[in-house]
Amino acid sequence: MRESELQTLNKANGYTDTQVTESLSQSRQYTDQRVNALENEFRNERRDTRAAIASAIAVASLPQPTYAGANMFSVAGGTWRGQQGFAVGFSGVTEDNRFIYKASGTASSQGDVSGGVAIGWQWK
Repeated sequence: MRESELQTLNKANGYTDTQVTESLSQSRQYTDQRVNALENEFRNERRDTRAAIASAIAVASLPQPTYAGANMFSVAGGTWRGQQGFAVGFSGVTEDNRFIYKASGTASSQGDVSGGVAIGWQWK
């Protein structure tokens, strides 16, 4: 091989090595960026899930009247792995003791709110 051909080959190899190194570096940066974004999404979802569980604990803790004709307004709180939930409820039993009704609402430490209503029919 002549000297000029060797120089051209060396320059081409150097250029190729540089391009490959830059491409790998960019790929690594992109992958790291996406993994970090995914970790942040999981962290946020984990907080939201824990707050929802805390709200569920709160609403499940709401008491309910047991006597015919009684009504009740109630409040409750719940916590789960650093997140909090708060619930309010209204429930009652009809005079004939056949129907139980309730309505509730919750709020969590993540700012989410929810609500529910129910009616039940009981007999002996």
